[in-house]
Amino acid sequence: MHAITTDMWTSLSNCFFMGVMTHWLDDDFVAANKCLAARPVPGSHTADFIAGELEAVLDGVVRR
Repeated sequence: MHAITTDMWTSLSNCFFMGVMTHWLDDDFVAANKCLAARPVPGSHTADFIAGELEAVLDGVVRR
């Protein structure tokens, strides 16, 4: 089982980004994580935009 988190931040040059991470416990119950994507956010941080970006990232992971 994996947990997915997202985070949004602004760079020093005032560009906006969204990160998508996955988190899980390995076979020895040690916490692990991986960055699935760090994507630019060109416009508003609306729920529709975030949902669309998250869906696109997860679709790409499933298709790998």
